[in-house]
Amino acid sequence: MISDDQYLERLVAGIQSATSENADVRWNETLNGRQFDVVVRFQMGTLRYLVLIEVKNRKRPASVSDLEAFVVKAGDQRANKAVFVTAAGFQSGAVSVAQNHGIDLFTLTFDDEVTIPSAASLLTRQNPEAPADMKPEFSISDPELMACVTD
Repeated sequence: MISDDQYLERLVAGIQSATSENADVRWNETLNGRQFDVVVRFQMGTLRYLVLIEVKNRKRPASVSDLEAFVVKAGDQRANKAVFVTAAGFQSGAVSVAQNHGIDLFTLTFDDEVTIPSAASLLTRQNPEAPADMKPEFSISDPELMACVTD
């Protein structure tokens, strides 16, 4: 069983993977001795981009010191974009730090009325562009991040 922290980090990685075409999305990667929750790499034309994402699953809003530490950590890697995701929001001073350093902020909330059985290990989503008569294929393999569930 994974922890709540790992669940949220993997969920963020899944969202990035499902919404970023041709991007290499990795969860829990170490770069130059520093751990990052989600790392996204992609290329546009001849340019390569690095996006670093910090995920905090706490009951209290992210603080100024949380953001300042991430500014340094992401800056040391020369990231093209830094993103901070939390389940509890941000203190006003943290928002100012993020704005000053070009960090995107997201708060991930859950709909408590939607429940997924704890024994579920497979979720599917219908591709709206797939032919109507196409049947889904299922197989058992090692876990692999395929998509995220939204709405």
